[in-house]
Amino acid sequence: MFSKILPIIAFSSLVFSGAVSAQPSSNLNAPISSQTQVNTPTDLQVEQFVSSVLKIEEIKVGLQAFLAEKPQEEVTNALIEQVNQEFMVQATETIEKSGLSVDQYSSMIALLEQDQHFLARVEQKVEELSAN
Repeated sequence: MFSKILPIIAFSSLVFSGAVSAQPSSNLNAPISSQTQVNTPTDLQVEQFVSSVLKIEEIKVGLQAFLAEKPQEEVTNALIEQVNQEFMVQATETIEKSGLSVDQYSSMIALLEQDQHFLARVEQKVEELSAN
């Protein structure tokens, strides 16, 4: 089950590693304590993270289908850029609606590679949400 989520997370990692630096921080004066929260995410944050990852995959699949339906000659670099921008907007909104910031989401992506306990918690939550 979790093997399906790894490509999504890898994709999100690539997308949001650039997005964090490309977007101005909405809360520049926030205390650094949010970094501590990401180091040991709460159960709620794990659920928010997994929910965001799954919804972002749905957005990606939908936008890919939109492009696939277009005749080849209509799929220009400008259209691809427009679709990528739309993806970023929708993904960012999804993350923020879940209750996480893009920075927290990106930090959790990185944490997956560093913390086996966190990875296990994410796997368990994916299984729980997929069973429902």
